[in-house]
Amino acid sequence: MAFPFSIGERFTGTAAQRAAMNLMPAFLTDPQKARLAKIRKGRQLYNGQWRQFLLTDGNTAHLFKALRNAAGEEKPLLVTVNVLGLAARKTADLLMLDPPRISAPEGLDAQADALKAIHQASDIEAVLYEGALAATYEAEAWLQVMRHDGRTLITGVPADMCFPVGDLGPDGCYAEVEKVWVETRGTASLKRHYLRKEIHTAGLIRNALYVLSPYGQVEGDVDLGVFYGTDAPPPQMETGVDEILLDHVPNFRLRGASISDFEGVDELVDQFTAAVSQAAIVIAKHADPKIGLPVEAFDADGKYKASDDAFAFASKDDSPYYLVWNAQLDAAIKMIEMWLDWLLVVIEMSPGLLGLRKGAAPDAYKKLRLEAVNTLAKVARKKLYWTRFLADVHRRAHKLDNASPGTRYDHDAVNTEWHDGIPVDESERIDAVVNKRLAGLLDRRTAVEDLEGVENAASILERLETEDAAASRVAMNLTERERT
Repeated sequence: MAFPFSIGERFTGTAAQRAAMNLMPAFLTDPQKARLAKIRKGRQLYNGQWRQFLLTDGNTAHLFKALRNAAGEEKPLLVTVNVLGLAARKTADLLMLDPPRISAPEGLDAQADALKAIHQASDIEAVLYEGALAATYEAEAWLQVMRHDGRTLITGVPADMCFPVGDLGPDGCYAEVEKVWVETRGTASLKRHYLRKEIHTAGLIRNALYVLSPYGQVEGDVDLGVFYGTDAPPPQMETGVDEILLDHVPNFRLRGASISDFEGVDELVDQFTAAVSQAAIVIAKHADPKIGLPVEAFDADGKYKASDDAFAFASKDDSPYYLVWNAQLDAAIKMIEMWLDWLLVVIEMSPGLLGLRKGAAPDAYKKLRLEAVNTLAKVARKKLYWTRFLADVHRRAHKLDNASPGTRYDHDAVNTEWHDGIPVDESERIDAVVNKRLAGLLDRRTAVEDLEGVENAASILERLETEDAAASRVAMNLTERERT
């Protein structure tokens, strides 16, 4: 069972009550409840659950008018245009869809081979993309270095499972982190919930299990062996690494707090959604207008046949007509565009990247890059945190790899080379690499990897070396002939 909101369904009432934090499971502390409420809000905004965010949780200053649905029920009409989810994915695309090239230092071939194995075991490109996407709306991404099936890998951990203990250290890391989730046992009519903890510190992971009351209170500890049987983890496990193996990268950090891309958008989301929904109400009423009829059209009981195809009247002035309000939707559309523009300004997202640009679309990647300067600046800020984090997490992965029986190799800090995520013309890309190579700024291997990809570099380099050797023999033969 996922933690913690699924267990919140078991212990609490409405979403609004959960958001109030006072009805979350009792094993959570107040800071933990505040942390989960923040993550939940980010997920609502990203997933397009704006009705729940605005109406159920009471984050609106507007009265959304009700409209009768197909079932005959009257419910507030709230139209969600999930531009935040689209913007979050586009930001993650720019950061990680064309992933950074992470490589071992020159000359450390054993580390390069180990790095490749770790990346393959981890599916590292997917892990980094998912982490970058989650950080945009959850404010941080959590990654864990671990051993699984005899391999070292790097895996993502949901933010709502990770609870730091204490404050950030001077290195930007927490000295202790609790990884928490809930296990469930029993039948549908009689279920018991158990609180499971992995407590991570430098060099050590402690495992614990507790039984919970129906209200989420810890009632006592449970023997891991009895609960898990032969699959039980040890009460504590030495990792052989002098660093913590569960760590986070902030989306952005201010005075020690992680900040999401959606910080400060609550009122703009409310205004934008209200403007769109009000226009939708008007359009819906136009599609089903009221009809005006002269008195003669009604019978003695004050009724008329709405199914009649024809009505007889003495003059044209007495004919039926629809009661239509001139809504002046042009002004409403301008208000929608204004609130959308402000929302995109606050989250630093270029309309052109979302296909929302007014007027002609950019006809070249260079123009798009210039228009997206604010978004690219935001992505560059994220790279400041990710570059250091990638160095840290790979250092820990190499240390854990070396702590495994039979594995020993020298390793140093990995190199990380970023791309801006906006495509470049192929001819421009080739010219840039060639110029760097001629200037002595790139070695042959790096140049080939940049142009053809790391996975294809080895075979291409081998072929080039064969061709170089053949050319060298031809040159030597020509030289010998000239001498004789």
